[in-house]
Amino acid sequence: MNIITKYRQYCVSFIQLFLFVPFYRQGFIGADWDSYGSYASSFLIFSENIYLPSRSPGFPLFEYLVSSLINFQVRGVLLVMFIFLVGVNLITHKLFDDKKENDFLYYALLLSPILLISSFSIIDYVVGLFFSLAAIFVIKNLEKPEFPFLVLMLLSSATRLSNAIFFIAGIYILHKKDLGAKKVSLITLLYLLGLLFIYYPAYNLAGGLCFLNLTNTDHLLFNRVGRYIYKQIYLVGFFGFFGLIYVLIKNKNNFKISESNFPYILIFILFEISFMRLPTEEGHMLPSLFMFFLILSQIEISKQVQIYLLISIFLSNFIYLDLIKVDVPNHANNVEFSPGISRGLLLEDYRERAIKGSKANYHIDNAINQVVNSWSNGGPNC
Repeated sequence: MNIITKYRQYCVSFIQLFLFVPFYRQGFIGADWDSYGSYASSFLIFSENIYLPSRSPGFPLFEYLVSSLINFQVRGVLLVMFIFLVGVNLITHKLFDDKKENDFLYYALLLSPILLISSFSIIDYVVGLFFSLAAIFVIKNLEKPEFPFLVLMLLSSATRLSNAIFFIAGIYILHKKDLGAKKVSLITLLYLLGLLFIYYPAYNLAGGLCFLNLTNTDHLLFNRVGRYIYKQIYLVGFFGFFGLIYVLIKNKNNFKISESNFPYILIFILFEISFMRLPTEEGHMLPSLFMFFLILSQIEISKQVQIYLLISIFLSNFIYLDLIKVDVPNHANNVEFSPGISRGLLLEDYRERAIKGSKANYHIDNAINQVVNSWSNGGPNC
């Protein structure tokens, strides 16, 4: 293993820290309204000792984690979010195939805009991603991974219920390890019982399974497909997206389904299907993005292409080529074709959170009221 590969997790963490400092000094919750909802739910736990999910179906581990950090103010919570990002760096470094020269690919993934934005915000995406990747790591590398895998998957699913997808892939790996049907069945049973315990409060508040209902699932087919495709591009920027398409076409004969990459492929496909149901927030796609890059790490990609991907994806944080204009980001009703150069995704997020942060107390109070009202007579979508 060369020096660049050996220390890449520390190098990328240093770059991320450099980018994080302005957001830490700014000290705002985030640009996404869900960040304010998460903070509001956590504040209610802290101040009133009551649990009301920030949104369906609930994100209990994250909301309780943030509530335990309220005394450290927003900057303290932001610092913990960044620490989880460093953890993601370390685990991804271990999961990448070091037999291939894929260091620039690693940097491209860990410096992608949606990952950075999510990690610099008080929102649950990166915390859930950390536990999910850790679960995959232990099950692939430990001789007796059953208990650590079960614990990490419960932590992951308690952060984001959609991360149950990782459990499906994990069970496949356990099956391949020949642990025996009884042991695999026991782990599955304990996991399901854990989920019932974790999400019972939300179920009880809603008075039924309608606590699982999500908002914005009534898009027409054309709008749904349009959002789905557009958000894929948004994850890595316009030039990064087409660079990845080029890699797929160039290496179409090198992609082989194997025991090592099948779990990644399965997670990728299931998250893509899940996102089609609710194609709004790009953060939902982070697991899919990571699985895609882990798959790429197992094939030979030229250093020139890797450098192109790194430059194009990283630069989309600061300058962005957009092809369309929407009236309301993430909730567009009107879309028009309007190609042009705009502020990069990370810079735009910095600007938007400053606008919201100028009235932070008002938005927090409003988020608290919305959380209380939405759960006052069942769940928000019951």
